[in-house]
Amino acid sequence: LAVMAAALLTGNVMAAEAEKGLAVQLDGKELSFTDAAPEITDERTFLPFRAVLEAMGAEVGYDAETSTVSAKRGGVELAMVPGQKQLTVTESGQSRTVEMDAAPYIKESNGRTYIPVRYAAEAFGYSVGWDQDDKTVILVDVEALLGDATFELMDNFAAIETYVVGKTIA
Repeated sequence: LAVMAAALLTGNVMAAEAEKGLAVQLDGKELSFTDAAPEITDERTFLPFRAVLEAMGAEVGYDAETSTVSAKRGGVELAMVPGQKQLTVTESGQSRTVEMDAAPYIKESNGRTYIPVRYAAEAFGYSVGWDQDDKTVILVDVEALLGDATFELMDNFAAIETYVVGKTIA
C-alpha cells in the first residue's frame, strides 16, 4: 500500500512538473505564453519569437519573400531565417553575422517561429541565465537595471595599486 501511494504521489509530481514546463523570467517577472510555449530542442532553449521579443520591447516583423523574422529595439536590428544558423545584427549602420549553434524553426502544430533565445537576447544587451532546478530561463537587461548608477567605491578601489612584498599587483 505504501509503495502504491509513493508511486501515485511521484506520478502526480511528475505530471505537475511536465504541466509547468519551462518558465521564462524577464527582468524579474515571469512571462506568460498564451499560444506557444517555450521548449527545449537538442539541449537548447527555444522561445516563441514574437512573444519574447515583444516582451523585451522590440518591434517584430516578418518578410514572407525571404522567410526572414526580424526585430528592432534601441537602435539594434536582428534578422534570422528559420532553418539557418546565422543571425544578422545591425547596429549604427554596421551589420555583422553571428553563427548560432542551433537554427530557428517553425513549429508545424502552431505555425510559430521558435528561436534559440540566447543569441537574440544577447544581441539586445540582455544577460542570459538558466536555473536548472526550476527549469527557468532568466533574461536581464543589465543596462536598464543599472541605469545611471555609479560605483565610486569600486572604481576607486580598482584604481589603487596594492603593494605586496615590494611588488605591484594590478
